[in-house]
Amino acid sequence: MLSARVAGEQDGAELSRLWRESVAGLAGLRGGTTLAASLSERYPFRDIPSILLRPGRIVVLGCVDGVPVGLSYAELRRTGAERVLSLEVVFVELEARRVGLADAMLGVLLEETSGWDVTAIDAPALPGDRAAKSFFESHGFRARLLVMRRSFDRPARS
Repeated sequence: MLSARVAGEQDGAELSRLWRESVAGLAGLRGGTTLAASLSERYPFRDIPSILLRPGRIVVLGCVDGVPVGLSYAELRRTGAERVLSLEVVFVELEARRVGLADAMLGVLLEETSGWDVTAIDAPALPGDRAAKSFFESHGFRARLLVMRRSFDRPARS
């Protein structure tokens, strides 16, 4: 049976495990290495439960038969006069995909944040990730910005 619920302090171990899996899963996707590095820098693995469970943030766990196999995470950001809910991660373990779990998690997330007075929701979709783009479009999201990058063959500075 599929279900989704807001995560709490008791879910710390599952949050850490699913967060690691979600970041590791980005490695094979175009642009994924850069996104994984950014997420790892902003949200260090060792602090995941305490970071994700702060006020103005929400984590929703997606479960199959009561076992967490997915997570979505969003935080409130202010951009000028706008209050934007930034949906940082929507992740479902490979074996549990394509059964509606991401839909259930997004539904709980939207319901739980309905009183936050947000003006918009932003969510990332990597280039070429048609499944992510289609998922978000099916929920009313539209692309508003593409970030183009040109890399140089230079050693990273320490």
